[in-house]
Amino acid sequence: VPLPRDRRRKTDVRHYRYNPAWHRVNKGVLNKRIAKAMYVSREFTVLEIQRLAGAPDVSWVHRMVKTLREEGFIRQVGRRVCAHGAGAETIYHIPDRDRFRREVMS
Repeated sequence: VPLPRDRRRKTDVRHYRYNPAWHRVNKGVLNKRIAKAMYVSREFTVLEIQRLAGAPDVSWVHRMVKTLREEGFIRQVGRRVCAHGAGAETIYHIPDRDRFRREVMS
């Protein structure tokens, strides 16, 4: 964000301040594949999305799910037993598919 010009200086110097609200859009290939895998699945778990998108590590999908959940793009709808039988995994759902497609997938 450009700041107003300094009147005390004789030279024409511009000063800038960082805008913390601005952030780069994630345009990575893996992020797009993860978002598309979420979009085509009605209800999904993190492990299912990892398998569908071909993510090398489940932590990548966990990070994306956490961000999308905080922003209201997805929500938790239930839990089920893990495939290995020890523990439970969370089932997610996209409540507004049009908004998800416009804002996340584009």
